[in-house]
Order: sequence, then structure tokens, then C-alpha cells
Amino acid sequence: MQAIENVRYFLDVIFPKSILDTLYVIDAFMSSTVAWILLLFLIISLYCLYIFMKRLAKAHELEQGLDEILLLSARASSVNELYNNFINLGLYLGGEYIVMYQLQGETYVLLTANIDLNSDNSPVAASLHVSKREVKEFHDSGNYKIITYKTENEKYLLSLYARNEIDIRRYEGKIESLFSRYASLKNSDENSTELQLAKTSRLLFDTINGTRFGDDGYMRYLLSMVKKVIHAQQVKLFSKNQLKIEIGDCAECLTKVFYIRNTSYRVEIGTLEEISIHNQSTVGSFLDLTGVFMSTLSQEGAIAKNYITFLEEANHLLESEDEFKKLHSEKVTTVSLEVGKVQFLTTQELSALKHASRLHDIGSITNLNDLIEEGHDINENYKLHPLIGSIILEPVANIYPIASIIKYHHERYDGKGYPFGIKGDAIPKLAQILALGEYYIGLISNRSSKQAYTHDEAIKLVAKSSNKMFEKIIVDSFLSVHEKINKKIIQLELKNSKP
Repeated sequence: MQAIENVRYFLDVIFPKSILDTLYVIDAFMSSTVAWILLLFLIISLYCLYIFMKRLAKAHELEQGLDEILLLSARASSVNELYNNFINLGLYLGGEYIVMYQLQGETYVLLTANIDLNSDNSPVAASLHVSKREVKEFHDSGNYKIITYKTENEKYLLSLYARNEIDIRRYEGKIESLFSRYASLKNSDENSTELQLAKTSRLLFDTINGTRFGDDGYMRYLLSMVKKVIHAQQVKLFSKNQLKIEIGDCAECLTKVFYIRNTSYRVEIGTLEEISIHNQSTVGSFLDLTGVFMSTLSQEGAIAKNYITFLEEANHLLESEDEFKKLHSEKVTTVSLEVGKVQFLTTQELSALKHASRLHDIGSITNLNDLIEEGHDINENYKLHPLIGSIILEPVANIYPIASIIKYHHERYDGKGYPFGIKGDAIPKLAQILALGEYYIGLISNRSSKQAYTHDEAIKLVAKSSNKMFEKIIVDSFLSVHEKINKKIIQLELKNSKP
């Protein structure tokens, strides 16, 4: 860099003075006309040389800056760091605003940008998503030219908003290298997250099952949930005719016996009235899976579906009995799916998001105080329900991958959530979408301790949560469809208010 500065000083200061001294000597021996012609020629030539040298120095400086960005990218340990490198890359190339997309299906969905999508003062606005066929027509926005670059595999799209044209193809190798590093690191992050989820699930099961609830805690919790859902008076669990768990008491109840598939367990449920055929079927399927926790269920699709159905019906029944929670899960599901569609989630992702939204509070379906050992701080009970909910869904993880969504739906993007306090990209995207849906529905719903906010008031609070509670892109997606969401929530309430 010092060498470049020395060249600039020579061209700007020393060299011009030397030229003038020389011209004075020449003028003494030549006619005035010839001298001024030569002077003009020299000035033009030297000016061209000056411009060339400055461009050469600038190009050298640009190359050094790009090489430094690539070096930092090679050392990056997270996707977030790479986002900053993409922004710096665009700025070095001459862009004022930089937008990065990822291909999902036939549509490029926004990953990151240095444009405030929701600011009325912003001179440009980037799209949340753009179809592949629209990229060719993506030329300008206001006073800015839009220069786009699609990677060779067409998986990513980089857009630069600039005042002047940029020959972005000149830097194709560096851009491809940066995207290659991004894809590698993202894949590594996802694999690491999966390993963490598996390890955490096992750890949580051991902790909750062994420490908080006792040796038979998992079964006790599920049996207590069955008892509450079908309004039973008593539930007993036997293993080889030996009583293992007894919940409740009833001397004159009708008893129905269930056997848990592929185990030595049987369950006796005592009720004041006969259990309906429908409840017998769903409870039976539900109990089949409680005895095969974390087993492979690739051949058990029907049972897994019945298991999910039972949980969803149980959750719906219990919500309907609480005036402050009626339709809560259905409303959260409505919001989550609309945001998911804006994010162009796959059919499988939308299905997982739908079930997770319906079951996000399944971990709080019964009274934890009846299960947790003495000495536990009951004020921390509310932090347990995401963990317990994820454990309840682990038996069907192979078919319904929703346990991690439920487990992390109370984490915050800034790391101030619970139960783990993780932040940023460590929180699964679907969990963030679900969390935003629950937050919005919580704002517009009445509670025993507060009045509901209006839709307009809630929208302002959601906007303020950007990059605090939730990632900005997810908040932007919600805000882009908030009117549609509001109409759907009103329709859902009207539909269920009819006798």
C-alpha cells in the first residue's frame, strides 16, 4: 500500500514540477507555436498516463481487498460471518446495496441484504423472493442499476444495486469461491446442528426422565396426559403383572385394559363412563409408541399418524376448555403457514411446520407440579414445556421431524430466550417462524392478566422485534402478508363462534 501512495505522490507533485522545468528550457530554443503544441501533446499524454496509473493502482487495491475478503471467508466459522463478507464484496465491486438469494424450487428466496426492506425512507426495496424467469428482467430500481450474478449451479443469486454498470463477470472466480465456502459452511453448520439435536435429545430425556420425574417419569407423564384427555379417574401401568405406576384413585370405575405393542406393559384405565370406540382406538395407538421411545418407525407410518392425531386432538380438547386458549394452536398454525409460504418452504417443511404449530404447547398439557420431584423450583416450570414437548414427539421423529421445532420455539434470535439461550442461525428457521406466529397471536389475544392489542398495534411490536426476537427476514416475510393473516384469523374466529 505504501508503494502505491508513493506513486500517487510522484504523479501528483514531483512529476508535474519536473515537466514544467523541462518545458521552460525547451521554450528558450523553440518557437512559441511549436513549444505550445509540444506542451499540449505532453500534457495529454501525461494525463492519459496519470489516469492509467490511477486505475492500475485502484485495480490493484481492489484485487487486494477481494483477496482479503476471500481469506477472511476461509477463516469464517459461521454463516453470519460470511454474510458480512458478501456485503463487503459487493461494496468493493461498486455496489451500494447488496442482496443475496438462495434457490428454492423455481424461486430465489432472500437470505440477507444491507437494505432495510420496511423503511419508507429507503431509496430502494429488495424483493423477498424473485422467480428464475424474472431474474432476466431484474434491471433497475429507482435510480439504481441492478447487476445480478447467478452461480454456475444456479443455486444462489447475488444482486448489486449500483449507480454505474459493473462488469461482475470479471470477478466470477472470486464470487464462485465465496459461494462455495458459504455452501460448505452452511452444510457443516446443519450437520453440527443435527448432531447437537440428537445429543441434546438424549441428554434431555435422561435429565427429565431420571432427575426431574423419577425413573418412570416419561411413562408417568404420558399416562397422566391420557388420564386428563379422556377424563379418567385412574390409570395403572403393569409390567409382567407387577404394578409400576398408579395415577389417581377410583374404587367404582369401569376398567378398560390396553396392551402396549412389543412390550410386557399393560395399562388399565378407570373411568366413570365407558370409553368411546374412537378414544379406544386413538389411545391404543398412542400407547403403542410410548413403549418404543426413539425406535425406528419406518414401517409404522399408520401408528405414527394415529399418535400425532391423538396429540393434536388432545391439545384441541384441552384448549377448548380454557377461554383464554381457544383456537390458540389453530391461529398459530395459520400465521406460521402463511409466513412459511412467503419463505417458499417445501411441501415437507410446511407439513412439519403445520404439525409443530398445532403441538407447540403439548409439553404443558398436564400439571407438572404433580410429576416433578420436591425441591425443584416451580417458577421454572414454564421453561420445561418445550423440552417435554420435544421428547413426546421423539418417537415419531423419523416420520414427523418436528421435535426440534418444538424444542427451540421459545429461543430468541438475540440469545435471550429459553431453555438453552442459543441465538442466530443456531435456532432452526422453522422454530423461528413458529415462535413469531405464537408471539403475534399472544399479542392479539386476551389473557387473564392483560387486554389484547389491536392488529395494528401488534404489527408495530412485531416490526420492533426484528433481529431481536426473530431474524429480520422472517419478520419481513410476516409483515409482507400481515393483512392476509389478519383476515384469516378473523374468519377462523367467526367460523368457530357460530353455534
